[in-house]
Amino acid sequence: MPQLSAGHSLCRLVKIVALMMNDKPALTTIVQQNVRIVLKTLLKLKKLTLVKNKQITNCEDQINGIFKKLHSENDADKSNFIKECLGLIESGDCDLQEARYVFEDICKMIVPAKPEYEYYLHLQKARSNEEFIPGRITKNPHSSKSFGGKTMGDVRLKICRDCDIGEPEMLELLVAGKIVTMNLPINAVYEQVWWPSQYKAKHPDSYEVPPIEQGMKEDRSLINSMVIIFRLAGMDGEATEDRVESLQ
Repeated sequence: MPQLSAGHSLCRLVKIVALMMNDKPALTTIVQQNVRIVLKTLLKLKKLTLVKNKQITNCEDQINGIFKKLHSENDADKSNFIKECLGLIESGDCDLQEARYVFEDICKMIVPAKPEYEYYLHLQKARSNEEFIPGRITKNPHSSKSFGGKTMGDVRLKICRDCDIGEPEMLELLVAGKIVTMNLPINAVYEQVWWPSQYKAKHPDSYEVPPIEQGMKEDRSLINSMVIIFRLAGMDGEATEDRVESLQ
């Protein structure tokens, strides 16, 4: 028998609403006219931290799915949703914790999180270091998501393992002729160091570099594997390349 304390009844009710929207699109209008009710339901579910279990979590996920349909890419739906959110706060029907959740939803809608793209990296030993660095890199290129982390330091650790280098601090990594520091995110280096160099090489007369999202639409050939040159620090004498220590 379903247990109220376990959230079975709540889960069944949410499933019914979700099925109504999936199987009968005309009923979506009914839900859109009751955005505030759906919003308040989600806020209450978010607060069930003390009794949250698999059933409650599933309900929250389904309500979130309904929300996404209510504020789709349609500007009118987004506008209506934001008005309902602000109206709920102004009405005093939600406490401070619930108001925080509402503002988080509004912010995510106005400034959505930037998608994390998958890029590919080609790891290459500096020619001048061939005799000094043992081992070699295999299976190029490598996915940006395959390093067990998101920074250039994780890339360096991969190189050290493959080339049997015991002290990672000995290695320098260069991208587009610039030394990059290890705390930089891989994707940020691709988008702000590698991508501009590729675009300028093909469009030398261009004064501005478009966002990489635009480049993906206009010329996919420029979205190629980022070449990362690694070498032993000081082996070629004092480094003269520019150093990239921070990115936006």
